[in-house]
Amino acid sequence: MAKRLLLGLHERFYHCPIGDFKNMLLRAGLSSDILPLAEEAVMSCSICRKYVRMPNRPQVKIGSHAGTFNQRVQLDLFQYQEVWILLLVDEATRFKVATDVESREHGHLLPKMLDVWFVVLGPPHQLVLDQESSLMLGRQATYRNGLVERHIGLVEITMLKLAAELDRQGLRLTPGELAKEAAVSHNQSLNYNGATPSMAVFGILPRPFYQDDYNNITAVAGALQTDITPFEKALRIRQLSLSMVQRAVAEDRIARAGRTRPHKLDTNIPVPGTTTIDFYREIQGDVGWRGPATLLRLDKDEGTAILTYQGRPYL
Repeated sequence: MAKRLLLGLHERFYHCPIGDFKNMLLRAGLSSDILPLAEEAVMSCSICRKYVRMPNRPQVKIGSHAGTFNQRVQLDLFQYQEVWILLLVDEATRFKVATDVESREHGHLLPKMLDVWFVVLGPPHQLVLDQESSLMLGRQATYRNGLVERHIGLVEITMLKLAAELDRQGLRLTPGELAKEAAVSHNQSLNYNGATPSMAVFGILPRPFYQDDYNNITAVAGALQTDITPFEKALRIRQLSLSMVQRAVAEDRIARAGRTRPHKLDTNIPVPGTTTIDFYREIQGDVGWRGPATLLRLDKDEGTAILTYQGRPYL
């Protein structure tokens, strides 16, 4: 009964945050014993759960089994908006490339693999597949240590975030272009043992489209343009993509940590694109449960899902 009264008071005062609500109760002369109950009341508010802002957290690195670049490369496919995306990740350096393919057939995969990796970086000593039967020539083999699957989740959430931000600026990219830009941004910004994948492979970071110490007029004039040039478009996309990587990394860490919490869910019931669910993100002094969020993608093997909440995708 007391919890319901506190929830009604919280709603009457325009859904004030937990901190303000507790201060208001203390100033009104109530005992501090009521504060835990007040927190529970605010956390159970369905309206606040819809509009609470999400936090950003840092990322941790993952170990490697290969010792040199191109010694072992993992390959896998995933679908983004009904388009197949091919992802190759080097185990030693975490250098990755991504591109779109027409299908999972042998004739469509091999040319793309040659174009994006073999011709540019050389053939890998060992190519690790995950039951891609079209490339196994009839042999059944499985290799699954979670590396490429984790990078798939990270690439996909980066693509979704980048697409959402570009849409706000009136820019459109194909799924293949989004995948390539996400992979390039990962290679330039993710840090493993003090070096990014690009530094580990090339020795330096590629020259950026823009540097803050440029002093010519062309360096800043493009920021005000509405009818942008191809170079200005590439510059804006790269800047947004690099910033989206850090958000994706933070959410990937939270999602992986969340899998350590006991949680029972029948994965056969949710339907991507239609099912709405609540999800939990624990933040000090804020609401833990949020929702409803729309399910976009569910990976039963990895135990992760991509949701859209407040118009933005989350892992």
